Amino acid sequence: MNKRHNNFSVYNKAIVIIFAVLFVLLISVTFILEQQKLLIAPQFVSSISFDEKTRFFREVKPKKSQILAVGSSITLNHLDPTSFQYKNGKQISFTNFASFGLQIGELKYLIDFAVKLIDKPSIVIISSAPVDFQICSPPAQADGKYVSLKTFNREDAVDYIVSDTPAVYYHAKYRGLWRMINPTLLLEVRRQRTTNYANDSLKFDSSGSVLLQVPKEKISSTRWQGKNWAQVMSQLNTKHACYDSLQELANYIEQNHMRLVFVLSPIRQGYLNEFAPSGESIKYHENRIAAILRKSNSILIDAHSNLQLSDEYFVDAFHLNKTGAQALTKHISENLNQYFRDYQ
Repeated sequence: MNKRHNNFSVYNKAIVIIFAVLFVLLISVTFILEQQKLLIAPQFVSSISFDEKTRFFREVKPKKSQILAVGSSITLNHLDPTSFQYKNGKQISFTNFASFGLQIGELKYLIDFAVKLIDKPSIVIISSAPVDFQICSPPAQADGKYVSLKTFNREDAVDYIVSDTPAVYYHAKYRGLWRMINPTLLLEVRRQRTTNYANDSLKFDSSGSVLLQVPKEKISSTRWQGKNWAQVMSQLNTKHACYDSLQELANYIEQNHMRLVFVLSPIRQGYLNEFAPSGESIKYHENRIAAILRKSNSILIDAHSNLQLSDEYFVDAFHLNKTGAQALTKHISENLNQYFRDYQ
């Protein structure tokens, strides 16, 4: 009996030692990855784009800015910080908090998160297209497809960015230790961080923007034709909740003494010719937005109509390449200088 008990004790000790060694190994690997800036961000929400944006701002602390950009990839990819300039050529301070998949109904929560890091900016810019008005009642729990900002822990995300707490703490809290060192995910995120030759690029510039430089041969024919978005225009008439969300957002921005600048981003004309040739649905969308913005101290910039960009400026139906983004940002900047006298 004693022999069996002794064997059991030795077995338990061996198990404890093995787990202790594995734990120390995990912590060591974690710190090495973090020092080499290879560690992916903790999973605060369901979008790797949002999480990676928090990791980026952990390394490059967000600074107080006159312009705050929020929105989906259409804001993330379409604003060039070097093109935001005063009339005298001086650059306007700008920070881009946009990330993939965000819908119009979630932007109020993103602004609330952003101002905790950069204080209140003078201007909030949203560059948007009808795809941002598809889903206006996201699920309470993140489903892996759309970002859920309504219920995520803003305090943890802010603390992760501004503090020196080891990232492993947040990975452990959100039960993502295996995800943290998953080789496949690490390689995929590394690819997204180091190239802007793909639509899913996470190669942020100093402002948090990503300007796409996708070669023609790398452009997806499906995305270029926009067939996945064929029903977007026809759905706009029924998506009243989306426009209600924009009204709430505009009111929220005005109440917090900021100014909303809403940009109707260019849409590839070939896509519209195929799926919305009459132009009625896109005009309906513009009129609804204009009516909402008139109720608050907000500004509408119709860059789609004003710029008339050709195919060479696009990487798909709704997303601009770097040259297109620079043309769009310059147009926005010119409008800002026209609207705001204090931009000298």
